[in-house]
Amino acid sequence: MKEFRPSCVVYYAQDRIARDVGLMDYLKTLTKRGIDVHEASAGKVDLKSADGRMLVNIRSAVDAAYAEKIGERTTASLRRKREQG
Repeated sequence: MKEFRPSCVVYYAQDRIARDVGLMDYLKTLTKRGIDVHEASAGKVDLKSADGRMLVNIRSAVDAAYAEKIGERTTASLRRKREQG
C-alpha cells in the first residue's frame, strides 16, 4: 500500500482478508488514508455509518463461519474416504 499509494482497493472475498488482519481496523486505516474500499460482489464499503460497519461485521462473521463449515465438511469427507479404503 505504501509503495503504490492506491486510491482504491477491491477485495474479492471478505473472509480471506479477515483471516490475516483485524478486518475492521484495517479497513478503517485504509479509509483514513483516503483509500476507497470496495468488495467485488457488493460495491463500495461504507465505514462512515453504524449500519455500514455493522454490515461489514455481520458479513465477516457469516463468511468466516462458511469457510469453517467447508473445512469441517472436507475433513469429514476425507475421514470417510480413509475408512472406506
